[in-house]
This record gives sequence, C-alpha cells and structure tokens, in this order.
Amino acid sequence: MTQERKNELYDQMIAWICEQHGDEELFQLLCGQFGMSKEELHDHCIESLDSFFPEGSPRERLGMRVADNFQEYQERWMQMEPWELIECCEVLASVTRMAEELPERVNDEEAQFLLRFQDPLKLVCDVWINKNGTNARVLEEAMTNLLRSLRDQGVDENVYALAPEHSQEAKRKEASPESQREKRPEEDAQERFYAELRVSLARNGFTSGEEDNGLLPVFWQDEPLCRVTAGGGIQYRKDEVDREGGSEALDRVIDMAATTAEYMRMLETAPPLKAQGLEGDYRLLADFNGTVLAAHPTGQGTEFVTWEWDYPHTGMWQGHYYGTNYAGAKQDFALRSGLIPQTLLFEPEQLQDLYRCCERTLELDESLTYLDAERLTSLEEKIEAISPGVGDRVEEILRQEQEAQTKQEQTMY
Repeated sequence: MTQERKNELYDQMIAWICEQHGDEELFQLLCGQFGMSKEELHDHCIESLDSFFPEGSPRERLGMRVADNFQEYQERWMQMEPWELIECCEVLASVTRMAEELPERVNDEEAQFLLRFQDPLKLVCDVWINKNGTNARVLEEAMTNLLRSLRDQGVDENVYALAPEHSQEAKRKEASPESQREKRPEEDAQERFYAELRVSLARNGFTSGEEDNGLLPVFWQDEPLCRVTAGGGIQYRKDEVDREGGSEALDRVIDMAATTAEYMRMLETAPPLKAQGLEGDYRLLADFNGTVLAAHPTGQGTEFVTWEWDYPHTGMWQGHYYGTNYAGAKQDFALRSGLIPQTLLFEPEQLQDLYRCCERTLELDESLTYLDAERLTSLEEKIEAISPGVGDRVEEILRQEQEAQTKQEQTMY
C-alpha cells in the first residue's frame, strides 16, 4: 500500500468519525483517546473543536492547576493541630517551595505530561522529597531528570488520579473484555509485588521486562541477569552472571526481591492506620509498646515511617520518616519499641574500630594460629555485612596513618 493510499484512507476514517459524533464526544475521542493536538485537527479542517481546548500555554495551565492544588493543601493545613504542623513543618516548607517554583522549572512538554494528573503538585512533591529530601533546591536539570524518570517508569493511577480529560482512555481499557475477567487474589498480589519491585529495581540501576510465564525478567547493563518468581525467589543461569560484577549484581537483586516480598506480604493483610490528623493511605505493619511501624504506598514505591502514640492513644507524634528504606524503618521500630535494647547494638564508629583492630592484628601479629586468623576474617566479613564499605574506610585510615608515620621518620633523619 502506497503512502498516498494510506493518507486517503486516514482522511476518510477521520471524516466518518466526525459524522458519527457530536462536538464534545468527538473532542474526547480525537484528543482524549487518540491524543490529537489542535494543530493536527486543523490539518484535517476540523476547527469546530477549538473552544474545547484550554487557553494559555501548557506551563501557564500547569501554573493554574498547581495553584489550585496548593490552595487545597492550605485548607487542610488550617484544620491541623499546632503540634501536627510542627511535626511536618519541613514537608510544608518543601510543598510551598515546590508550588512556587514547579511551573518555572519545566518546559511545555514536561508541563503537558504533568497536566495529565488531577494533582500534579502532590505527585511531584512525593517523588521529589523521596529522592532529594525536604531541603533540596528545585533545580531545572534535576526536575527534568525526575520527570523523565516518571515517564519511563510510569505512575500508579490508583494513587495519583488522572485529570478528567485524560481518563477516557483508561476507562475504555477498563471496559475491555480482558480487563473484565475476574482475577484471582493471588494474581492481584503478584501484580502488586512485581509493580513494587520494578520501582525498586529501576531506582538501583536495573531494568525489568514484561512478565514471562509468571516470572519477572531482570536486566543489568542491558543484558539478562535473572528472573524473579512471584514469591520473591530468584532463577538464573550461570552464563548470565558469569561476567564482571555479575555476582554482586545478582546478590543485590536477591536482597531487593526478598525485602520487597517481605513487606508486600504484610501489606496484603495490614489494616488501615487510623489516627487523628492523619491523611492518606497508611497501613499498620506493627504496633508495640506505644510505637507504630507504618507503610504508605505511593506510585514511586512504598514509604515507611515510625511514630509514637500520644497519651490518649488517638494521635501520633515524633515521626521518623525513612522513605523507601524498609530495613532502616524496621530497625528504628525495634529500637523505639524496646524490642531490641539500644545497648545491644554497636555504633558505626565502634564497628569501624572493631574492623580496624581485626585488620591490624591480621597484618602484624605473627603469632596468630590459622584458626585464629580464620575467626578474625569471619568477624570482618560480618562487620562488613552490617556496615557496608567499612573495609574501604579502614583501609584509607590505615593508609593515611602509614603516610604520616613515614613522613615523621623522614623528618627524624
């Protein structure tokens, strides 16, 4: 088929569609579902739909929507107790700063992407704070990278609702025969687990493919690395990891899959966390001795926080926010609740000193037996597992000490 014939058929199809629908329905079909722009409609001599297009550039329209979003934030803040405002003052400041700067830090294409969502301010604030914290300046390059990541990884529309004008295609997909098939509970749980794991993998430099026979393929450096099962297990072939850095990369995926599977299983049965002044979807993972471990599902990964109940057990305070760091939040909960006494844990500096003593003993003590040397090496490995990178830090300290000693000896002579 020639290009001329394709163009002719395309024009006939557009003309037939225009004859079958009124203006409002036609706008939703051609612009909402097909994504045609105003200029593309004009190319087909369709000018009757111009009134349906919002006035102003995408950046201007984004500015107006962000202003509306921020007003809703302010109304919610006015209803909060003073102690609640103090508790989340850094988040409030970050949201205020983002509301002022977001429309100025994006181009028209990026603004058009954000206009797909009903509350772009919440979407960008959640992801920005998760990646950069509450005090980071909103820089144009960093914002571009963040929005590119959002478009590549996708946004959970169950958490961040689409704007009405962009929800037609989603509704059409929901009405398709395939989507109407009733899924088994285990299928839903598997989809949620894989969606969560995809986010974690992307955040750590891995990519994932489409599910294949119930398995999630994982790629590293654009090459297949392994496959993850619905239960968090790992399948791989020797040739896939038999390359430089392959074993270490596989270990990281194993840890991510096991960790994600652990808290996603808890989330499946975790009840909603109810407390005075608490808004949003928070799930109660653990509650002991007045301390709470909660999870907050977002479109960019589940976030974790620990709180303490107030005296009447109706509200919470002293929040420790860990972002997507589940292991850190879990340890904090164990310490705050008293499940693990603080005295049983070593501080990072203490672990470094222990590693240093082991290293110096292995290097200088010629009287060590083979068995003693094995025990010290095993102890170093355990310390390295608890405090990654401690070996490199100690090596640098010893190197500096050696240089200082050499200089001192040269000065003496």
